Amino acid sequence: MPELILLDLNMPVFDGFDFLNSLPKETFDLSNTRIIVLTNSSNPKDMLLVSSLNVAGYLIKPLTKEKIETIF
Repeated sequence: MPELILLDLNMPVFDGFDFLNSLPKETFDLSNTRIIVLTNSSNPKDMLLVSSLNVAGYLIKPLTKEKIETIF
């Protein structure tokens, strides 16, 4: 399993919310995987919804060295 997943919320057809809601928790052990939302959305509704899901962080694009350092 990956140690880190950078997940964009705004993807065509199957967005980040779809991905998070469709993860079969019984099949995949993600206990050692950190999911970081990396998106251009600063919408408070998106931030609130993401906070209720199993993610380790929320970063707004553009990605910078300083933002990457906050992940680790």
